Amino acid sequence: MSVRAIRFAVLRLFALLVFASLATARAQAALELCPAVASVPLPVGAAFGAPARTFDYDVTALAPRTVSASLIADTTGGWYTWNVNGVTLASMTRSMRPSALPRQFYLQPYTIAASPTLAVTFPGSLTVRHVWVASANGVECDVPAFDAPSDRQPPNPDEVAASPSPLYAMASATQAQAPFASTGCDQPFAASTVLKAENPKPSGLREMSTGPLAVEVELALDPSGHSIDAWIYESSGYAGWDLSALRAARLSTYSGSISYCRPVRSTYLFLATIVPGRG
Repeated sequence: MSVRAIRFAVLRLFALLVFASLATARAQAALELCPAVASVPLPVGAAFGAPARTFDYDVTALAPRTVSASLIADTTGGWYTWNVNGVTLASMTRSMRPSALPRQFYLQPYTIAASPTLAVTFPGSLTVRHVWVASANGVECDVPAFDAPSDRQPPNPDEVAASPSPLYAMASATQAQAPFASTGCDQPFAASTVLKAENPKPSGLREMSTGPLAVEVELALDPSGHSIDAWIYESSGYAGWDLSALRAARLSTYSGSISYCRPVRSTYLFLATIVPGRG
């Protein structure tokens, strides 16, 4: 075996070991703004965005756990709330390719903890603008960051089952007071954006891969857009590239999110790509 082949094997083994350590520590290192997160609700028996009485959804977290939570929804029929108790969030693997990525960029699947399909029914037919977890496992959760309702896109049809029967008892939503005073503003919703992206500076990748690489780093941002935590969301499969992207994401600067006219804590996905031999 040549010296070059031995060096490559050693680097490859080191990368796999560090990558495994990163994957194991991901949920422990990440800052969760709430113990559970609600997905975009899907109307049962109607097209996405259409009025309905019953909606399917799930709740997720970064690590498996049992969740009891109170959820709140902003709808065209007013504010509603309901509870879920003792829901098990089990570890599962999902995959996602951001639309900004060319198809030749392959992203490793990521692991998340998710509930079975849940369902909630309302007294009448309505459209849900936003839904979130108001409290979970005794933790009060702030209103999360949202895009404008008109900008929301339906979930990827390849990843969402067509209205399966919920595995947990259906919850009944009850009318609720608005969680905060209504204030008008020119921009009630604004997502976090990257203001200045730092370029990752990886080393030792040219001989380890011949194809393009991509990694997504998720950051937790305070209301002003300052990074308070960062972790690997989807790995490139190479620890050196992941760590380089993680450093670049932390050094980049961001704008904060606005939800219902109020600055809020948020998360942001920082995407970094490289074609070995060019960058």
